[in-house]
Amino acid sequence: MGLSLALFGLASLPLAFERTCALPPPIPQNLTTAGLTLLAASSDAARKNAALFVDSAVHYPIMLECFDAADGLHRLLYPLRHLVQLLQSGDPAQIK
Repeated sequence: MGLSLALFGLASLPLAFERTCALPPPIPQNLTTAGLTLLAASSDAARKNAALFVDSAVHYPIMLECFDAADGLHRLLYPLRHLVQLLQSGDPAQIK
């Protein structure tokens, strides 16, 4: 959960995030990968912080490019698609 808080905190500070985006190429990719990986974390708080990070990050062109390169849209929408399938199955025991 600490990493998700750090990513969200960084994304919450526009000047710091702009400077982070200007760092050499592996840094933005690593941040994007970490944020997307945390979307599948077991902790609700970590997932929430990761989602808020991704929401803030995609406003920056370099982060949007990294998001696309990491198949971010699929990784973001797949859990929602799976949840809809579970809800349609009508078996509430499978949810969570």
